[in-house]
Amino acid sequence: MLRRLVCVFGLFLLCGFFLIQWHSEVIGRMLIVDRIEEDLVVVEWERGHFKVPKDLFKVPVREGDVLAISIDVDRGATEDRRKKIREKMQFDEY
Repeated sequence: MLRRLVCVFGLFLLCGFFLIQWHSEVIGRMLIVDRIEEDLVVVEWERGHFKVPKDLFKVPVREGDVLAISIDVDRGATEDRRKKIREKMQFDEY
């Protein structure tokens, strides 16, 4: 589970700008597995290609597979993270 979260975070670092800039254009568009290079899946779409770590996929993928992408917010994990940050930011007052 932790490894998957780290990989997801890495994916957002690698593709963050790409996803933010074109997210409204990507949703609803066809994304196709072009090829697999060792531990990376090369995904093709109308503007080109991008690479995704293979271990992010829940099921095995093959060349030619059509992908459906959705991004969800984990509200519980978000609140836990915010709580930890608030705790670190508190200073002892004497």
